[in-house]
Amino acid sequence: MQMFSDEFPKGTNWCKLPSGKIIQWGTVTIPGSNAALLVGFPISFPNACHGIVVTIAGSAFSNAVVGAALVNNASFNIFNASTAGNQGAFWQAIGE
Repeated sequence: MQMFSDEFPKGTNWCKLPSGKIIQWGTVTIPGSNAALLVGFPISFPNACHGIVVTIAGSAFSNAVVGAALVNNASFNIFNASTAGNQGAFWQAIGE
């Protein structure tokens, strides 16, 4: 694991793997129901973002539906399709 020790700097929410791939992550609170929030990546992907995964944070809204759509290599929209109001979410993106 020594090859990864410098790839995960503390508190930055991103890392660059030896292959050149970049992984980024974070948490957000999506306001209201049927709402979207523009989220900026910690760093822009130099070439492309290949995908974003979003999961619900916590169990308060177990029937919530969240999703994401790439805007550009620096940001994405995260959506809350729940009618229950504000929703916490974790996200992770990979690119290069």
